Amino acid sequence: MAQRAAGRPVEFTDRQIAQLDSRLAGDVISPACPEYERARRIWNHMIDRYPAAVVRCANQSDVSIAIAFAREHDVELAVRGGGHSLAGHSVIDDGLVIDLSAMRRVVVEPDIGRVRVQGGCLLADLDRATQAFGLATPAGVMSQTGVGGLTLGGGMGWLTRKFGLTCDNLLAAQMVLADGSVVTAGARETPDLFWALRGAGANFGAVTEFEFAAHPVGTTLPVGVAMFSLEEAPSAIAHYERTMSCSTDDLKATVFLQRAVGPQDLVEVPLCVLVSVWTGDPRDARAVNEELWRGTPKLFGDLQMMPYLELQSMNDTTLAAGACNYTKGGYLGHISEACIESLVESAKLMPTTPSVIELTYQHGAQDRLEEREAAFPDRHADHTINVLTRWSDSEDGQPYIDWVRGTFAATTSWQTSGLYSNFMAVDDDHRVRDVYGEHKYEKTEGHQGQIRPGEHLRQNPNIPPSAGR
Repeated sequence: MAQRAAGRPVEFTDRQIAQLDSRLAGDVISPACPEYERARRIWNHMIDRYPAAVVRCANQSDVSIAIAFAREHDVELAVRGGGHSLAGHSVIDDGLVIDLSAMRRVVVEPDIGRVRVQGGCLLADLDRATQAFGLATPAGVMSQTGVGGLTLGGGMGWLTRKFGLTCDNLLAAQMVLADGSVVTAGARETPDLFWALRGAGANFGAVTEFEFAAHPVGTTLPVGVAMFSLEEAPSAIAHYERTMSCSTDDLKATVFLQRAVGPQDLVEVPLCVLVSVWTGDPRDARAVNEELWRGTPKLFGDLQMMPYLELQSMNDTTLAAGACNYTKGGYLGHISEACIESLVESAKLMPTTPSVIELTYQHGAQDRLEEREAAFPDRHADHTINVLTRWSDSEDGQPYIDWVRGTFAATTSWQTSGLYSNFMAVDDDHRVRDVYGEHKYEKTEGHQGQIRPGEHLRQNPNIPPSAGR
């Protein structure tokens, strides 16, 4: 069994590491390795954890070996795909990290609209491969996000209203369960497991390959950007909600309350920014955006044909790895005047340029599945809300955290349900039952027959297996 020295992380013996390494096509990174510091860090530098070892897997067999090793030595597991978990679920203190980052093969079958993606792929890998054929799978809004964590928690992005959530486009998954066995999960072969994977999938093991539907979108899309003063934000947001409630699923739009990064005379001024993506006939894009913007006088408005790959990487610089990040996210119903007023007041106090209050209208293709058809909860909510802030390692993070908590708490009376699991903060793990709701929580709990209670796979938005299984 791994041992802890005083003041140091758990360490396996050299012999244990050598034995494990000899069985792998990949390799093991222990605390003694020069690469350890880089291997243990993830995108969010608020998370500072020290695993006993990181297993950099080269294939599915390596994943099975790593899980068996963890069970043999009675240490907990974390699974790292892109390492982009806000809550730090992809790394663990004193346990074993299964690192899939070397498994990034993508195979596109354009004739049938399918794409197979290994578990360590980033959205950039998925998008580059599918865009070679003018196709895309609905995913997130930052190209450095891991495909695995995004999918297993739901997956929202610019194509969601048109084609559904990322998990709605999942057709099958090859995975190593928490007991080390291998299974191909699909709607026909394993309906219960497939139900649970789509929204609560991190609880069941490590997915080594996903198969998705890929849709024709072309390689460029009309993208609109409009800026409004904070004084005009209430009118702009109210008009945005009215417009979106009557729009077709071809229009996706998000409101950002943030400090401006340009033009020069507006830098650091809190503004309301409206970003839209149109997947319908490009000839209609101008009229659609003018209607979206006409609720109030704007400071700036522009419509461009943007390469899809550029759209997907638009946030990469602003949200690059290496900063501390804290977020709170959930769902809103109708955005009332009082709710908007509360958000605008918070926007006046937001601490830095990367801080943001984000409102996104939902509905569309994701509504075509009933709530009971997948573990993902709250698919029929009107809006998502996400409050995010960032700061450097050298700063005191408490004022930033306090701003997020205060902003999110002030919207409590307009929230319609729980949390979105991919927006969970590091201090939200106790709210997993709120994420899924009582019925889905208990149903998912009952589907975990492959995992014994209290054992090794708990570093996720964890739903403990029911005691009777």
